[in-house]
Amino acid sequence: MNVDPANLLDAALTLSDTERAGLAYQLLRSLKPPAVMSDDPALEAELDRRVDAYESGESGADDWHKASQRLCEEFEGRTRA
Repeated sequence: MNVDPANLLDAALTLSDTERAGLAYQLLRSLKPPAVMSDDPALEAELDRRVDAYESGESGADDWHKASQRLCEEFEGRTRA
């Protein structure tokens, strides 16, 4: 199937934010992970477990700004103690 990437991008940009996020997620998941990840079966199993937990709704996610702020606060709390 020959698809012009520019036309595909134009079509994707007409989608809602939620639809674009879902499309981006599926595209990223379709990429082969770097070989470094597959060298460690335990790491690969843990990553698969986390993805499965997220996809099943068992665990959630924070955006990067919230997560980094929480980590900074936890780190500062540890250095003060």
